Amino acid sequence: MLSRLILLLLAMLGGVFAAYYLVSSLAAIPKIGVASVFSLTVAGQVIMSLILDTTGTFGAAQISLSTFRILGTLLLLAGTILIQR
Repeated sequence: MLSRLILLLLAMLGGVFAAYYLVSSLAAIPKIGVASVFSLTVAGQVIMSLILDTTGTFGAAQISLSTFRILGTLLLLAGTILIQR
């Protein structure tokens, strides 16, 4: 019973985070542009996925950082900076 309650609370928390993302994206688009908002979103997701891969979170296979993965992330961040200019 407790695990069902925890799952329900996590699902609700996911809904709250999704609503926050939607509202903050809609507020940011007029100020920094659509391309900047979505490039920052993708960059954040890639960085978080690297962290989750490196730590093996959620029972996923642990994948160590390589030079190419770090270089790819840095290029993505450079692209995000270039889009904002």
